[in-house]
Amino acid sequence: MPLVLAAAATSTLSAVDISTAMQHYPSWALLDERSAAALMDVMTNPSGVTTYCKVIPLVGDEKLATEFCTLLKRAKVKPAHLANGEAVHGWTHGIYKMCIPDTTIGDQICALHSAPDYTLTVNFLPEGATGQVGKLILAVDANGVVTDCQPTMGVDKTLLPAAVCKWPALSPQPVRQNAAGLPVPYVTAVRIELVVFLLPSTSTPATH
Repeated sequence: MPLVLAAAATSTLSAVDISTAMQHYPSWALLDERSAAALMDVMTNPSGVTTYCKVIPLVGDEKLATEFCTLLKRAKVKPAHLANGEAVHGWTHGIYKMCIPDTTIGDQICALHSAPDYTLTVNFLPEGATGQVGKLILAVDANGVVTDCQPTMGVDKTLLPAAVCKWPALSPQPVRQNAAGLPVPYVTAVRIELVVFLLPSTSTPATH
């Protein structure tokens, strides 16, 4: 059954954004006009230090892609926060890229976006839209249970309805561990695609 949507609520959850650390382009790659995209899994601690990083090169210069984790570990990112302001671990999963526009492979890589983590059928969307893509920020406890949820802006700069947070498939999330191998609470962002449920047409074909 499609989900019935309601008005959005506000919260102060914040996830880790590693894209700022990915802006420090290596000089050799910049001079050679190298671009690359990779699928990354990243864990940061409450101080904003990267404690786990895995990269899988997808397209472009593989040497540049394999340096993504090195670049990230050299930088300190703003840590994830719970709604009460407490800094916690942050988990990030998705496609990250370094690209030089106006080059053949660079334009292709700059246009890449991560695929949705979840697709949800809904009963309607504002302004007659048939689909919407956005993000939810989730607070997850050490057992993987989602304890808080905040809609946030997606690629198309639209805000997901708050009722999406009640979708049962969102909880539990995977249990994540700190550098010592212990399960810890964390904040993560997930990408959601909403698709409007359309009833089959009941019109009767014209007869002649």
